[in-house]
Amino acid sequence: MSMWKYITKNITRNLSHYTVYILSSILSVAIFYMYAAFLLYPKVSGTEQLLIACEIIILLFSCFFIAYSHEHFLRERKKEMGIWKTFGASRKQLFNVIVLENAVVGTFSILVGILFGMLLSKVFFNFMSDILFSNQSFVYTFSPVAVFVTVILFGIVFLLVSCRSYLKIKRIAVLELFQEERKPKPSAQFSRVKFILSICFLLASYIFISYASLPILLFTFLPLLTLVLVGTYLFCSNGLVGVISYLNNKEKRQLNGIKMLTLISLRKKLYYNSKIIFIVSILLSAIMISIGSIQLYIEKNNQRMQSTHPQGALFVASKGKENKIEDSINELKRQGIKDLQTKKWEGLKISSESGKKEFLVIQNDPSFIKNEDALKNNNYIFNNKKKNDITNGIVKLKSEKGEIDLKVKDMNGKRVLNPIDGIEGIISVPKNTFSEIYRTTISEKKLSLYKLDFKEDAKSYNLFKKLSDTALLKSDNLHNVRLLDYENTVQLSSILRLTGLFICLVLFLALASLLWFKLYEDMNDDKKVFRSLRKVGLTNKEVKRTLYIQISVIFFVPLFFGGLNLFIATNALQNILEGITIYSIIVIFLIFGVSQFIIYLISSYFYAKKVL
Repeated sequence: MSMWKYITKNITRNLSHYTVYILSSILSVAIFYMYAAFLLYPKVSGTEQLLIACEIIILLFSCFFIAYSHEHFLRERKKEMGIWKTFGASRKQLFNVIVLENAVVGTFSILVGILFGMLLSKVFFNFMSDILFSNQSFVYTFSPVAVFVTVILFGIVFLLVSCRSYLKIKRIAVLELFQEERKPKPSAQFSRVKFILSICFLLASYIFISYASLPILLFTFLPLLTLVLVGTYLFCSNGLVGVISYLNNKEKRQLNGIKMLTLISLRKKLYYNSKIIFIVSILLSAIMISIGSIQLYIEKNNQRMQSTHPQGALFVASKGKENKIEDSINELKRQGIKDLQTKKWEGLKISSESGKKEFLVIQNDPSFIKNEDALKNNNYIFNNKKKNDITNGIVKLKSEKGEIDLKVKDMNGKRVLNPIDGIEGIISVPKNTFSEIYRTTISEKKLSLYKLDFKEDAKSYNLFKKLSDTALLKSDNLHNVRLLDYENTVQLSSILRLTGLFICLVLFLALASLLWFKLYEDMNDDKKVFRSLRKVGLTNKEVKRTLYIQISVIFFVPLFFGGLNLFIATNALQNILEGITIYSIIVIFLIFGVSQFIIYLISSYFYAKKVL
């Protein structure tokens, strides 16, 4: 049999081992290629550093995932390699088999991943066009450079993994390869000291993170990270075993034999899988905290935008010169801008007593003050930059027909209208007061204000961008559009959300694959354990329940640590940044929880079919 036929037969025979590994590798390659193709797109600028960072994260995690997966395959096939050595396979032949076999799998994953990436790139480019608010759509074109970079980098990754595997196998004796499956596993040990240390480390770090200020957190980041990692590892390796040991001792006192057997098998399962539980817990925590931080950053930006620009757009025109603005609003409606709502106010531009400052006087509105009695009886001054305009609660204004004294309540911390050039403050007065001032003001000082609220997307951005080049916004009419003022902020937020979503999807699926590999690695041992449990009297239902409990603990302990670390990090951010809410974090945790539960159901179903 030729070498190529032997390698092909090996891959097809071990296809069940390779399936999840190949699918995850294909997805990693596809997403890497999409980002590379977009990064090399001629019209892309201003986001290169963020996209390069995403590429590096995907590549580094792919290295870790591929290396771990391949090590799992070698562990499963050590006996087979022992047979090769027994029959006289040389080091060169052993190297050729390992490298060529991994090269076939790697080549297939890279080629299919690139093809899959090409298919997805059209949708991906449309998404990026929307979130970047480009006035020109991004049309995907084949990028030879992106293909070359993807093939070279992932080819190097697969080659390095193969060489590492060969060096590891070369150092193991033939007898050790045959006895790999027969090696007795160490008994599940529990250290009360390590368990107490894990609780102390985690509590100390969580309490410190929750109450420390930002400078202290930055200064102590590395020690805190080390404390959390060590505490989590000690808890996964000793704490979980300790909890199960306590429950087992409780069942001993109650002479409940069936539960004792279930807990004993669970304790061994947790002890032997403590390392993978720790790794997945930390990586899942990192993923959840990253996506949570991105969401909180976006929400904070939205709050800042809303506080400085309450309206999506605000147009101001002199009385009798509103035709251009109204024509533009009608054009926006004809263009189909989504959820467009308009409102018109009358306003008066009046100088202060000194004549050095301009105020805008408008009628009280429920969107400013919700108390109806206050709307009828009080005058308010909003976002006034200098309080020396107010003397004993009185603002003195000067009109062409005399001075006006208004007793006002200072609302300096609140903004009710978008910034308007030349306006120092907004004075909101009741209807009757506004009518009196309106009658004594010359027509040149009378203004019409148009408030526009709409869905802020790429279409609305492009429409308002075009308006900014028309005579409407180049004339004497004042205007302010939130999307145009915060263009870079909105683009960055959208890119962060999309890139974070893609990267987290890759990492989350890879973590699920790692858990599946670990289950598959323990399959033969689990078959023996459950066969023994049946012999001592457990029914099929009780054996199946024991299996599902073991798998659920392995899947949901990392989710518990991920959620705990996510909420601790959120609590720290709430102490540092004001106005952050926890609702979106709860939604993120629920999404991860539901996703993990679905993966658990699929994994437990197929694993139970193979084991029981």
